[in-house]
Order: sequence, then structure tokens, then C-alpha cells
Amino acid sequence: MAFTGLTLFTGAASAALVADKWPPIAWGDYGWAWAFLAVTALWLSVLVYLRFQLRRRRLAALRVAGCEHVLAGWIVSSPSPEQLTPKGRAHKEVSCFVKCADFFWPQKKALLVIKPESEDNPPLYPAVLVDAWVAQEERGTDALTHERLIIFAGWVLYAVLVMYSVRTLVI
Repeated sequence: MAFTGLTLFTGAASAALVADKWPPIAWGDYGWAWAFLAVTALWLSVLVYLRFQLRRRRLAALRVAGCEHVLAGWIVSSPSPEQLTPKGRAHKEVSCFVKCADFFWPQKKALLVIKPESEDNPPLYPAVLVDAWVAQEERGTDALTHERLIIFAGWVLYAVLVMYSVRTLVI
């Protein structure tokens, strides 16, 4: 779905770039300002959508990779009772700066593969699985690289569209 969102944004941006009159003459003397606002609103809405879709994809990739490591280990030897005991994740805080930076550019430390243990989130998963997920979170996956490529492409397209929209100020 993230690719669909980026494709729609690319289509809208391309339509504006190849249009005979962009920004439209009907927008008046301040057409460049309306164009800037329209392009920014469109990009921010697409960015929110892409961020949601790509973060879910990255979370899934981390969890699947952790499960794969656990299953590969269980092929060699059977799990011990300690490994099957439910375990919660130790408390880990994601800083406000990392959360804010993650909105504009995907940060590895911004996504926790499992929420820390609390009253509302008691231990549920086997210890071996929690340990594998946390270890995979530290190692990362290629999903973060893909996420960054998609977001970078969107930012470049946004910058080109903004420059094209406000070119009348320079000319």
C-alpha cells in the first residue's frame, strides 16, 4: 500500500509539472502561495500515510526475522522450559527528539519491536521470542533501507514541485 501512496503522489506531482498553467491562473496573484500550500498539504498527508504503512512493514520484517531465528534454533535443539516461560520486554524509552526526527526521516531507534512490560501489557510471549525480537531490533533489517529510499524519493519530488510552484517569484 505504501507503493500505491507514493505512486499517487508521483502522479499528482507529475500532472502539476506537465500542466500548461501551474499554478492555475484562477488562483490569482497569490497562486504561488496557494500552490505551495496545496503541495505541502498533499505531501504531508501522503507522508503520514507512507509513514504508517512503512513502519508497519518494518515492524513485520523485524518480527518475522526474529521468529525465523527462533525456529532455526529449534530445528537444531528443542526449546528449554526457561525459553518458553512468558517474558516481558525491559523498559526502554524512545526520546522525543528521535520520535520527531522519525516523522521526517525514518530512525532505527524509533520503532520498538515489542512494547515494554507494564500493567496494561503483561508478559505474554515466550522469553526466547522476546529475546530474538529485541536482538533483531538491534541488528535491523533491509526494511529500514527501503523505507528511507521511498521517503527520500517523496521528499525530492516535494522539493521539485515546490520549486516549480514558486518559480514565478524568481522569474
